Amino acid sequence: MKKPLKLLLTLALVTVGAVALPVTAQAKTTYQITSKFVDDVPYTTNMKTVKSGGYIWNARHTKKLHNLKNYPYTRWNVTNIVTKKQNGKAVSYYYELTSKTNPKVKGIAWSKYFTKIIAQNPASFSSDAAYLKYIQTDPSQRLTRAILKLYPNVTVSAKLSAYANTGAYSYIQKPVGFKNVINISYIQNSQPAIGLWSTMGQPVAPRIKTMTAQLDAMGYTAAKRASFTGNIGIFIADEANDGDNSQDGLPTRDESEGQMTSYGMVLATPTK
Repeated sequence: MKKPLKLLLTLALVTVGAVALPVTAQAKTTYQITSKFVDDVPYTTNMKTVKSGGYIWNARHTKKLHNLKNYPYTRWNVTNIVTKKQNGKAVSYYYELTSKTNPKVKGIAWSKYFTKIIAQNPASFSSDAAYLKYIQTDPSQRLTRAILKLYPNVTVSAKLSAYANTGAYSYIQKPVGFKNVINISYIQNSQPAIGLWSTMGQPVAPRIKTMTAQLDAMGYTAAKRASFTGNIGIFIADEANDGDNSQDGLPTRDESEGQMTSYGMVLATPTK
């Protein structure tokens, strides 16, 4: 009778220890994930933050689905803000998002891995240099930078760009201070702007390849484009927000309704 009693006491002690040990440790790592519906707000991958890697997770944040270093400059539609809380306090924000070009690539990812696409009105810039710097550095202007390479000898004009932003269909009223205005958004058969419209938000390289072929076919060959030495007015809002309407930088429902798309491009010669 002594051996069964000893075995029973041993099992009781082991059971008590197994229940008691994890309690305090688990209390320190309690997380709560909440989400806020914001609808589709355009973002792009922030390559400076991603660098060597950053991941898209499943909805429960338990499984890595995609490595963001494999999606450079990809356009994303953000539909929810996922707030990760610890002991009731927000510790980080994630976005529920879907790739613009491949709807199968989706999940949640850290908010700092992405940059909101915002197109700024050229009329808001105080100088040509300031507007050019914006074009050269802002994530929303990748398409603009690629288009400018097609016209290597022109000078960007903020004033002419503000004019291009007024609607590039006819330009009945000519811009003050310029002559020989050529609307290169709609040259023949509404090209190349219509081609850009039909592929809004898509990868830049294939769109520029198509645009180059269109220009060549219309007589705007590389040699002719290089012969233009005046000013270019260019305003590209490639499915972008028209401003940052949030105080904390996070996407809002208003921004999903305030998107714009515009492809305004004109060439002209300054009168003085």
